[in-house]
Amino acid sequence: MLGTKRVRGSHRGTSAVVSTLGTLSGYGIAAAAVSAAVGVRLALDPILGTHFPYLPFALAVLVAARFGGRLPGLAATALSVAWFFIEPRNSLAIANPAAAEGLALFLVVGPLISLLVGQLRRSFLTTSRGEEVLRQALADRDLALKAANLGTWNYRFDSGDVLWDERSWQMFGLTLDDRIDYPMLYP
Repeated sequence: MLGTKRVRGSHRGTSAVVSTLGTLSGYGIAAAAVSAAVGVRLALDPILGTHFPYLPFALAVLVAARFGGRLPGLAATALSVAWFFIEPRNSLAIANPAAAEGLALFLVVGPLISLLVGQLRRSFLTTSRGEEVLRQALADRDLALKAANLGTWNYRFDSGDVLWDERSWQMFGLTLDDRIDYPMLYP
């Protein structure tokens, strides 16, 4: 199948089809972000001139890494090396040593932004997936408790509180407004 790969899932032995469209869209985001940065830089060119040639491109790298990941962020860094904003214009030569230093700095900072923001993105995605697994496990637990007509309770060692769910209250014939007297329940 073009654009997909079958991956063995770890949850309940299921398999899922994972699309590579997500990866391709990350590179599309990188290209779009760099294109937008070129547009912004061209619009600001009368104001900025040859100063700060990479300012909008740093934002493009940030956007690409946040929404596409590390590799699209690195691709945005590579696409952002805009020689035509450095004097002499429309030439591959760099006449000003400060411009060469700025380019070198961007080639160091761009990948760092990509790696750090890409790792942050990965952490967000991992957390989101973990939360979804937890939500599903809680839904499964609630379904099993309802089917078995059981309730749950938790004892808080730090405070000595006992927390009951609604079914536990119903099983003992109590309402949520009743005060629990444990010797009454367990003589």
